This record gives sequence, C-alpha cells and structure tokens, in this order.
Amino acid sequence: MSVLLASILLFALSFTTVVIVYPTVCRFAVRNGIIDNPGARKLQKQPVPVAGGIAVFCGVAAGLLVGDMFFTIWKVSVLLTSMLVLLIIGVTDDIKTLSPKIRVLIETLVTYMFITGTDLFIADFNTLWGVEGLPIWAGYLISIFAGVGILNAMNLLDGVDGLCSGFAFVASVVFAGLFFKLYSPRLGCIGVVCAAYILPFFFHNVFGRKSKMFLGDGGSLLLGLMMIIFVFSAFSNNSPALRLAGNGVGSVAIVLAVMSVPVFDTLRVMFSRILHGCSPFLPDNNHLHHDFIKLGFSHLATTVCMVSLDLLVLLAWRIAYDAGGSVDVQFYAVLGTGILLTLGTHLMLKGILNRDAKACATLKRFGQWTRSLEQTKFWTAMEKLADKRFQ
Repeated sequence: MSVLLASILLFALSFTTVVIVYPTVCRFAVRNGIIDNPGARKLQKQPVPVAGGIAVFCGVAAGLLVGDMFFTIWKVSVLLTSMLVLLIIGVTDDIKTLSPKIRVLIETLVTYMFITGTDLFIADFNTLWGVEGLPIWAGYLISIFAGVGILNAMNLLDGVDGLCSGFAFVASVVFAGLFFKLYSPRLGCIGVVCAAYILPFFFHNVFGRKSKMFLGDGGSLLLGLMMIIFVFSAFSNNSPALRLAGNGVGSVAIVLAVMSVPVFDTLRVMFSRILHGCSPFLPDNNHLHHDFIKLGFSHLATTVCMVSLDLLVLLAWRIAYDAGGSVDVQFYAVLGTGILLTLGTHLMLKGILNRDAKACATLKRFGQWTRSLEQTKFWTAMEKLADKRFQ
C-alpha cells in the first residue's frame, strides 16, 4: 500500500474512532462525576466533563495499532502502555488532585520507561555547537528533563477552549510534513494519526455546548507524549533528521520553533513563580493565554493568537535558513524570537492592562468583536452540528 493511501486510511480511522466514542465518553464522565466545576481560576461558567483524554486514547490506539501493520512502528505496546499510565494519572488528578511532586515523579518514571522501552531519546544535537553525539547517560538525563518539561508545557496549555488541541494539531501537521519530506513514512503517519484524532475533539471543545468536554490532565498529558515522540525522533540514533544537517538545516531550531510558545511561556511562568518565592508548580493565571482572556478575547481568538505566535517563530527559522545562517545561527534566531514573542507579548499586554487605558480600551473592543462572532449564523450552525447527538 502506498504511503499516501495508508495516511488517508489512518487519518480516517483515527478521526472516525474519536467521532464514534466521543458521546459515550462524555456521558460516562457526567455519570461518574468526572467534571470540572467553575472556580476562581476557571474560565468556564458551568460544570464541564473533563475526560477528553479517554476519547483521545481510543483514537491514537486505533491509529497506531493499524499503522503498525503497515510501517512496523517501534514497540507499539510500550507507547500505548506509557499513554495508558499517563491517562490514568491524569484522570486521577482531575478527580482527586494529586500533589505536584507526585505528578512530576510519575511523569519522570513514565518518561524513563518510555525511553528504555523504545530506545528513543535525544542522542544527537545534529551538529549544533559541533555536537554530533552524546554519551548515553547525558542523552538520558537531557531526554528525561525535556520530556517532563514537554508534558507540563502541554498540560499548562489546557486552559482555553481549543488551545491545547489546536496547538497539537498544528504541531502534528508540521512534524508529519517534516518526516514525510525526510522519507520516514512511519513517523509521518504518526503525525497524521495525531492530527486526525484531535480534530473532532477540537470541534466539540470550541463549538459544543452540550457536547463540550475538556481534555483534562489525562488528555493533555497524552498529547504531550505524542510531542515527545516527535521531538525524540528528531534527535535519536539514526534519526532521519540527521540528513538535514548535511544540507545546512538546523533540526534543533525547527523542533524548538514548533514547540516554542508552550515551552517558553511555561519557563517564563515557572521562573516568575520562583522569583516570587512560590513553587514553580503552583497554579496561577499568569500564562500568556490569560492575558488575552483578560482583554476580552474569545477562546478561539486567543487560540489563533497563540498559534500565530508559534508560526512566527517558525518563520524566523525559515528566514535565518534562507539567509544562509549556520545551524547555530538558526538556533539563536529561534531562541531569541521565541523569548521575545512570549515574554515581550506578555509584558506588552500586562502593561496595556495596567497602565495604558486608551490602548486597553481599543484591545477590549477588539476582544468584544471576537466574542460577537459567536453570535453569528455560522457559529450557531456549528453549535447545532456539534450538539446534534446530544439532544
């Protein structure tokens, strides 16, 4: 079977699986009290089921198991086991609220289990700073640190309708395109599977009323693990991305660009908490997406703004590459642009909120306009379609 046909089949399978199981999972969450209730830090005004991760797991399991028949995906059992453990921990956290230390410990153990079970870890910087290979112990340490960071970065994105799933969709499409271009159909199809199973969830999460369901910690951790697969695959032993270095392409820069906004915003928030004498894992409303919400932006508009910032960082990489910049220069361009956009946008919006009444009023009018779009006939039609099976 051709790669194109297999990709279409896997996309349809993962997409359809989530479409079918979604209503059942949503009703199961309501019956069993897996609900996110409104609160001081919460943006919703009514209780919402928070078991989207179960539907996501069904979609990714179907895609990977069938995909393994075509491309022999390494150790699917280890991948699914790791995902199942994260799903259980995440759902448990949604219900009972685990301590941050326990969560980080479990995430570390799962990341280690994933690395040892798949032999997939950061083993090479692809000539960045002249580093072409890492000692195994160093690769393991860097990978565990990066893996836990990615899991938490994706988890912290799940504060606005469509943000975590929207980012995961865009990142999956970019990674799928990258790996297909590198003639790695196995990794490319994993990207297709990830993009497919997140679409139905994104649709209900953004447009649904009766059908709205949050990813929850279980779902966001699963998406985080999918991002780990892509990132580690780009820097593993015998990675197809190693071919990029020979053409002057900085694979570290590309990967960092794709993950830039969640990673840099998470680091900014954690450093801010530490500077204020708080735990870096203490929940707050200091994330970049909260800044947009405070200005009255709709959830969808906030998601579009956040994803656009990420794409701008990717554009910065492309400009550095087209200008003939070395692998190191491409990395610095992405690093600088990512920090500038996340920190700079946060400081700008915070300054406008606190000190510039005229600019604040202008942005709030724009934010109100984005919310008014939710009253249009198109939005109403999408809501009816999303809630069709929930009447």
